Amino acid sequence: MERTRRARIPTYRDFYTEVAEELPTMLPKDLRDYQTQRMGGVFKVFYDDRRQHFELWFRDGGLEVAFHLEGRPEDDEAVLRVLERRLQAIRKQLGGDVRLEPFGRDWTHLYDHWRGASRQPELASEAAEGLVEFIGAIEPLRRSGRWDVRPSWTRVAWSG
Repeated sequence: MERTRRARIPTYRDFYTEVAEELPTMLPKDLRDYQTQRMGGVFKVFYDDRRQHFELWFRDGGLEVAFHLEGRPEDDEAVLRVLERRLQAIRKQLGGDVRLEPFGRDWTHLYDHWRGASRQPELASEAAEGLVEFIGAIEPLRRSGRWDVRPSWTRVAWSG
């Protein structure tokens, strides 16, 4: 009697290793200065502030592709206001069912939840592409300093 061999489902480590290998080839050169962190079903990409990061997170029967604000409310407030103000344009750019919602204690995430997604090898490339789309939409805004939405008349130019 011959046994049927089942295809091996990759571990989170396998899945995120593949995502990590693809990211540098998909991102423009000016956005390749990132760091990553992997914890179980979570893969984070961040630049200068770990608390404001891009994330892949297997949860609730699918995969969340997201930008997370996990700092203190006073540190994330300006970012959150810009995301709220530009939400329609961001949704149009990213497509899908992008939502901006609070989660956890005082945190917020801008995310698209891919229901039914699993750690299948063919999904790793799509997940990397989704992450790249979020990075491309959000990180240039973050880097430009456009998070600060105070009226220009409140800014003081110092000379000397």
